Amino acid sequence: MPTFHDVMIAYKATRPYVHETPVLTSNAMQKRSGHEEIVLKCENLQRTGSYNLRGGMNFVIRTKQMDLDVNHFVTQSTGNLGLAVALAANSFSATGHIVIPEQTNDVVVRSIAHYGGEVYRCGCSRDEQMKLTQRLVSENNKTSKANGVNACVFVHPQDDWLLAGYGTLGVELMLQTDGRLDAVVVPANDGALLAGVALAVKGMKPNIAVFAAECDAGYSTCDFDNGPVVAVNKGRKSGDTGKDANEDVYTVDMARQLHTPLNATVAKCVNKHVSGVIKVTAMQKRDAFRFVYERCKLVIDDNAATAVAAVLTRTVSLLQYSHIGIVLAGGNVDLDEIPRLARL
Repeated sequence: MPTFHDVMIAYKATRPYVHETPVLTSNAMQKRSGHEEIVLKCENLQRTGSYNLRGGMNFVIRTKQMDLDVNHFVTQSTGNLGLAVALAANSFSATGHIVIPEQTNDVVVRSIAHYGGEVYRCGCSRDEQMKLTQRLVSENNKTSKANGVNACVFVHPQDDWLLAGYGTLGVELMLQTDGRLDAVVVPANDGALLAGVALAVKGMKPNIAVFAAECDAGYSTCDFDNGPVVAVNKGRKSGDTGKDANEDVYTVDMARQLHTPLNATVAKCVNKHVSGVIKVTAMQKRDAFRFVYERCKLVIDDNAATAVAAVLTRTVSLLQYSHIGIVLAGGNVDLDEIPRLARL
């Protein structure tokens, strides 16, 4: 599992290549949520439009440090990670190869091409994507007299280096707020951003609380009248002593509360550092998107809106915190989709 030291290495390595995104406050959001201070970490203003560049850039830098012959980076993505890998690879005279589902909109395709990436469309099934990915890795691992030595690697969405790169967001947030935050709300997404930010902020302020926000469309609106936290991590089980005392054993398995399957590393990090999981409805998420658009004059994506919704619903488990940071994970939204996202 990556450590806080790995996050700080990533922070130093990636600073020349990523924006230090601004933090903003909103009086309207503070009034509606009932908290003394709400701080928005605006990764929607990051290069490529999302936090993913932090991880993608760290992955490419660390890979190049280990082997300069790696000139090809392959990943599977529906958008943001593909953009990040394309730009990160291009920044070091390498090529990003992005495998995307057939129905991915043309805006994403054009954006990946803009950043120097090569796009490969395929079916939506996992088998089809893996076969194409394996073929691309194999084809780009060939060495020839004309092209010299070429090596290719696969960028897994939950890779340790991505996680450490995402943690740099948390470092920035804590420095920009002078460490006064007592809670941070992060979109659950695929778990890597959540794990990275939790690792970073806990490394800088051990008593800070980190909450995951997730949209659960399987429940009716009435189940979420109070925006409940479905699970709260209380720490170690009482009486955990003896030979197993050093094991990470918790009263609630945070990783299992999330819809997205997590690999062992991300799951361990989430279980160790995340305080709770907040579920919101699709309606609450749309309300949050509209609120940020109208009151903060920002365009945010689905993931960011989920985190905002978790705070705006006045979740009971957040009421004890005065200074809360919300990670606006990204802002890449198809203009044609904005009316649907804002419809209540």
